[in-house]
Amino acid sequence: MFLKIAMWILITLGLICLLTIAVCYAIFLIVFHRFKNKNYEDKDLSKTVHSDYKEQMKQAIINAKKLSYEKIHIKADDGTKLFGRYFETGSKTTIILVHGYRSNGFNTFGMALEHFLQHKYNVLLIDQRAHGESSGKYSTLSYKEQFDVLNWISWLDGNKKLDNILLYGISMGSSTIAMAMSKIQNKKVKAAILEAGFPSFAEQLMWVSKVKSLNRLDFRCVLSFTKNILKIDITQSSDESLANTNIPILFLHGDQDASVPLKFTQRSFEACKSEKKLLVVKNAKHTNCFVVGGQEVQKQIFDFLDKKLN
Repeated sequence: MFLKIAMWILITLGLICLLTIAVCYAIFLIVFHRFKNKNYEDKDLSKTVHSDYKEQMKQAIINAKKLSYEKIHIKADDGTKLFGRYFETGSKTTIILVHGYRSNGFNTFGMALEHFLQHKYNVLLIDQRAHGESSGKYSTLSYKEQFDVLNWISWLDGNKKLDNILLYGISMGSSTIAMAMSKIQNKKVKAAILEAGFPSFAEQLMWVSKVKSLNRLDFRCVLSFTKNILKIDITQSSDESLANTNIPILFLHGDQDASVPLKFTQRSFEACKSEKKLLVVKNAKHTNCFVVGGQEVQKQIFDFLDKKLN
């Protein structure tokens, strides 16, 4: 009798372990696996952070896709094929726009793109790995993407006659650039804008887990999958990178951001040892500081960038 009870207990525990692993693997796939690209102009934005200006955003994206641009293909260090769009204005200054998680260049920067072009910046609008037209089975949430940004900078310097390169990342794009900052040696990179980024994806995941009351065991299992399958460490923080750069940085964050806490940008601002400025945008939610801030914020962005140019 005792052996039967013990056997059933072991079987039950085994099934629970298998179920837990299956759930964690499912979470891992949901978070990191390539996601079907969604075009915002075809999507109902009424329940998103863009609801207040959804029609303007859709039209801006439609207009942006009609613009003339050069299709750029490069390879990442690990062979991943990366795709970008180069919008030429004849300027000696190019800004690289790095989009957020589960998005693409047009979705994240559709309403800002026209402003940068009107300001006579060339624009390199990239698709991060496992997003848009770039290849890759998994996103690594800034870990490998930081090196992709370095490759894009090298491509620009080698293929375009430029005096200045600028960087602007939003959400995961911000974290990608932040992780790369200390590794950027090219003197043509004059300034960066980091909007609503997280110091490390592990901390962002822990924050989401706490807010949504997810199981911490699930978090540890997901961490294990990233180390064993993707061979990455999502606990790596951008703090050290920001502390070891001399590139001026403008930090942006919306005071109504419910996706990435303001404290993360405040922490990055404190970690940064280069010339810096922090701008908390009133009434802005996640990823929409440029739009919600309007002309006042846009003027501060261009004033900050223009002062750094040759």
